Amino acid sequence: MYALLALALLQIPSPSPQSEKPIVKHSKADNKAAERTQSSPVIPPSVPVGTSVSQPSATPEKDKHDGKSDERIYRVDVVPHPFDWRDALYVVYILATAGAGIVAWRALLAIREQARLMKDQLIEIRKTRQRTVTEMHAAGEQTREMLTHIKAQVGHMKTLASATKDSADTSKIALEEAERADVLLDGISFADEQSRIYPLSRPIFHFKNSGRTRAINVRFDFQMAVPDALPARQPDMPTITIGSQCEQLLTFSTVIESFTMQIYHDVINGRVALTFDGKVFYDDVFGKPHWARYSGTYDPKTRCFKVGEHETD
Repeated sequence: MYALLALALLQIPSPSPQSEKPIVKHSKADNKAAERTQSSPVIPPSVPVGTSVSQPSATPEKDKHDGKSDERIYRVDVVPHPFDWRDALYVVYILATAGAGIVAWRALLAIREQARLMKDQLIEIRKTRQRTVTEMHAAGEQTREMLTHIKAQVGHMKTLASATKDSADTSKIALEEAERADVLLDGISFADEQSRIYPLSRPIFHFKNSGRTRAINVRFDFQMAVPDALPARQPDMPTITIGSQCEQLLTFSTVIESFTMQIYHDVINGRVALTFDGKVFYDDVFGKPHWARYSGTYDPKTRCFKVGEHETD
């Protein structure tokens, strides 16, 4: 800044001492002497300011008429040039212009610096945005991969849960099958404890629960029949519960009460077949219903009933 100011001051034009001549006033005697002569004395180019009388010239000029030298003494008064305010205004103008230029130059530098900073900030913002977009894209890819893995894991968990459920169902079924009640026909006997049938004999059906849990709501539906005669049904009885490894007897009426004597003789002689048929219904402790169906024929040779068909659920 100071260098520019000094340069501006050096460029200010200053009036030179040779460009202006001092104003010289002559006395009346001198003016009269000058009128008598054809030539005027030569005024020296520079006279020191502050002296009242100039020094005589070293080489006096000779008179053109008579060839004599002019030895007259001249008196020169130097009047100083008056001060010009325009020069001060010019200096002020130059200084103001230089100051304004310096301020403008510094403002330009500040603007350029601000522009550079803004450009750097814009570049950094673009880099940050690009980095953010890249990171978000990478995060999205990771999230997509995580969702894929989670979906696969959910599929595996569903498969495992289904397998576990199937295993649990299988285990439950196996448990129910192993622990269920199982009411079976264990045998048929007669009330008189004879090995053969008599007119007053009462056929007795022996049912046993071979299962590991009790059978509930047990109901029987059996009958004995001969051809061309009405079947003899069991006596009515309510629903009962049979515990594990327990028996239940189903007793019929006597042969004479169920059939006639003629039918009895035909049965023991093998001319008429005496058959039985029926079902037993019950529920296990798991609430599942079950049933069993039995049928058979009296064999006169062995004097006992033989079970023919046997079905269970």
